[in-house]
Formats: sequence, C-alpha cells, structure tokens
Amino acid sequence: MSKKKNKTLALIEKYTVDGELTVSKTDIARELVTMSIYDTIGDARFAVRYYTGSTGKRSVKAAQSTGRKIEKSTVKQGLKKALFNSWAQKKKPVHVSPGKWLVMQDIHIPYQINETISAAIEYAKEINITGIVLNGDIMDCYDLSRWDKESKRPKIMEELQLVRRFLDFLVETFPGKKIYYKFGNHEERYHHYMLKNAKELSEVPEISLEALLNLKELGIEKVGREIIKMGKFNLLHGHEFQQSVNQQVNPARGLYTKIKTSGGIGHHHQISSHAETTLDGSQHIAHSFGCMCDMEPEYMPYAYLKWRQGFGIIEVFKDDSFIVHNKEVIGNKVI
Repeated sequence: MSKKKNKTLALIEKYTVDGELTVSKTDIARELVTMSIYDTIGDARFAVRYYTGSTGKRSVKAAQSTGRKIEKSTVKQGLKKALFNSWAQKKKPVHVSPGKWLVMQDIHIPYQINETISAAIEYAKEINITGIVLNGDIMDCYDLSRWDKESKRPKIMEELQLVRRFLDFLVETFPGKKIYYKFGNHEERYHHYMLKNAKELSEVPEISLEALLNLKELGIEKVGREIIKMGKFNLLHGHEFQQSVNQQVNPARGLYTKIKTSGGIGHHHQISSHAETTLDGSQHIAHSFGCMCDMEPEYMPYAYLKWRQGFGIIEVFKDDSFIVHNKEVIGNKVI
C-alpha cells in the first residue's frame, strides 16, 4: 500500500465516528496538503472521495477492500459534514401526570385579589389536588413594562418579594405536590428589559427571573412557551400566538380556530368555552379561564364588564382523557 494511500486512509479514520465523517472531505484534503502528501487540494480531495466510496463503483470497491463500511450518502449527511449548522429549535411539550390539577393564571402580583386566590386554594385543598399549574402572568413586572408608569407603584424588588412569599406559601400549603410555573407575557417583560438594557448580562443564570424567584430551590419547574400537555388537553398561557385569539365570539372560540383540538388559555381574563365535533366523530373543547387580579386597573377602569375572576380544575386520567372544571369566583364563593 502506497504512502499516499496509507496517510489518506489514516486521516479518514481519524475523523470517522460510527461510520460517519465528523468533518468535511475538503477539510481532510486541506490537512493532507498541509502534510505535503498531495500537492493540490483537488488531488487530495479526489483521493479522500475515492477512499470513502464517493466516486463510483471502483471507488466503493477500493474503500471496501480496506474494510471500510460504505453507506449511501444522503443530502442530510452532506449538509452535516459541511458543518451547515442550524439554530432552529423544536419545543418539547411538558407532560403532567394523571390526577387533579389546580390551574391559576393572571394573578398579576401585586395587583392580585386575595379573596379569589383564597377561594381557589381552599377548593383545591378540599378535593385533594395532585399539583398546581401557575399558567402565566403570576407577577405583573409593572416596573419593567414598556408602557408609561405611575411613580407610586411597587418597584420590581418589592414585586419579587411578594411573588416569592406566594410561592413559599403554595409549597408549604401543598407539601410534596408538583408545581409548574409557566412564564406568561408579563414574566417575559423581565427578559425583554434585560435584552434592551443589559444584553451582556441577559444569559447570566444567577440573575435570571427563574433564579430570582428561587424556583429551583422550591422544587418548582419553570415552563417557557412549551405546551403543557394535560392528557389530550393542551394548556397555554395565550400570548404564544403573538396575536389575540379574542377576535372571535369569545377567547375559547378564537383558541379553537387556531389549534383545532382541545385546549385552554388564560391571558384574556375571560371565562368561556367552545365545543365542536369533527366529521369523524372526535370531540374537542376549548376553554379560556378567568383571572385573579384587579378588575378596575388604571389603564382599563371598566375591565369588569368583560373580565371574570376564576380558575380551572383539570382532571387527567391514565388514558389521557380529561375533564375540565372552569370555575368562576364571585366574592369568596366558587361557582
């Protein structure tokens, strides 16, 4: 076996893992030229292609004679070897276990209505829930909003303290119960503020909102824009669509026209439901859940004309079926 062939095969083997090259053939060719094995990139690249079985039947036979396994090259493999890396991401849904789940959203601390929260938690204790989903906008992040702000309002540090107290209370009240905290558009205000004003620090874990709220220490799982799968029921906060779903009869109807399956959202502070049966007989239902915040905020003093106080109880069964109890709270009574 010639020196060129030996060196070429040795370098090919060096960059082979599980039968696939970890670098491009051109990169190997460049290294061979640097080693003075070949005079030109063209000659070196032809040799690499020949001994990897890429130049026809004789090439495949030559590669096989050295004991190398030849697999048909694909476009996907070619892109990978060319280091054509992709930043595209696919979000994986979060699956909850079977049981009864308390779903609370749009609390907007420090503008929460304590009577509504108390009623929901008392109800959850009575039915012995499995866990809790905090479905977005638990805190308001008023101080970090892009909107004009009043001067005499709680600052972000005060807001963080109140949210931590609330989370501590939930963990103490429901010991050992699983808690998910899905970040809504108001929690995302924190990240947007960091990107705008301190981009260089935005990826520092110690000053992330998750860290400032002590979620890891409390055993609370943070969820971003992923779907929370509650059996066949798909739970979102509602801001993930980047536009309102409330241009229909009601938010539930708007949600169904987008997802075409069963699911629920908060975000709109309204209680509604919409059911449809498809031609093949499958049944779907969509819900929007009520809020737990001030019904007469300064930016919308008559919000109470459409908003409703409420929460959800979602029962998830082992076969992935579910039952949704879309509860309204009037005063301190659960309806």
